[in-house]
Amino acid sequence: MQTRDPQQNSMSIPIIITTAIGILFIEWILFPEMIGLLLFLDGLFIVIFSLYLIFKPATSEEIKINTSYQTKQSETKTAETNQNNNVTSETLAKCPQCGFAVANDDIFCMNCGTRLRN
Repeated sequence: MQTRDPQQNSMSIPIIITTAIGILFIEWILFPEMIGLLLFLDGLFIVIFSLYLIFKPATSEEIKINTSYQTKQSETKTAETNQNNNVTSETLAKCPQCGFAVANDDIFCMNCGTRLRN
């Protein structure tokens, strides 16, 4: 069972709190003598509904969206890394000691420190 993205849930919680405060204001106007009980009930509502949002299982549609988003993020990150390092398949080699990907013009392996050329 997959839960919702915590960042997505945290965006819903301020909306819940704002709604509860609005409801509390209306209740305070209608029932001013019961403000203590209303504060308690509204606080309880905020806590229970927030926990529900956090632990509610994600729907299959949300899982698809989250998976595609994570895939795009990793592809973008890989492309940015390769672009920043000017790494292409022609410039990559492997360290003979540890197998770490190194550039053809590197003198030492960045992973294990093995000397690659003289």
